[in-house]
Amino acid sequence: MLPAGGLEDIGDWWTWLSTSCYTWRGLDSAAWALEQIHHPEAHRIREAATEYHKNLIANFMAASARSPVVRLRDGTAVPQIPSYVQRRGRSFGWICETLEGAMHLLITRAMDANSPQAGWILRDYEDNLYLSNQYGYTLDDFDKYWFGRGGMSMQACLLLDVEPYLYRDDVKQALRAMFNAIAVCHFPDVHMNTEHALPEMGDWRGDHYKTSDEANACGWLRQIFIREDGNDLLLGQAIPRDWLKPGEKCGLERAATYSAQ
Repeated sequence: MLPAGGLEDIGDWWTWLSTSCYTWRGLDSAAWALEQIHHPEAHRIREAATEYHKNLIANFMAASARSPVVRLRDGTAVPQIPSYVQRRGRSFGWICETLEGAMHLLITRAMDANSPQAGWILRDYEDNLYLSNQYGYTLDDFDKYWFGRGGMSMQACLLLDVEPYLYRDDVKQALRAMFNAIAVCHFPDVHMNTEHALPEMGDWRGDHYKTSDEANACGWLRQIFIREDGNDLLLGQAIPRDWLKPGEKCGLERAATYSAQ
């Protein structure tokens, strides 16, 4: 694994899960790019990426095995994957546990989004993290608001939690996550996405115009129309049904892709 390091606003030095996942994704993507042009270094980079991925999964599965299970709202319990490899169980605060937590295994595809472990991660986020006194937005009535206010982290358009649902072809959950996240951040009078809707949904805190979050929202819009999945090109995977009603029009122009199949 990488040496211990910091994590965005968090000053603690650990071997963080999200940093580790994107390090592997960078290696994997570099190997893929070199393979496309038959570069002589492609094989070496591919071997390094494969070895790093093996160590990534082995280390965090071992951390999960050391950690207590977490209870879901239906009374069952599932394994939990810590946000850094030295941790046993939950970390502290919404950034470490939700924004930079186990979801990144699925976002980066370091873990198969259709695996049993992926289902445990998604259920833990929905039941315990997105709407939570410690790790997300606080609600006085979970059963009343879970659908319309869940499915998103605080700083809602920064966590790419729409992607795992698209990988699973779970269109309804992908659209819920996308529209809820955009709705809580978007200010229609100026057409901007705030960095962080706090202290309540509909308020703002941090940067008024948050380029990264706005870019993610635009990326989601592209992906529901057109998305690459390996060598496959998926067209219209998650277009909302209301947009396809008789008389309605929707579409995307000049969408460049790397895949043509």
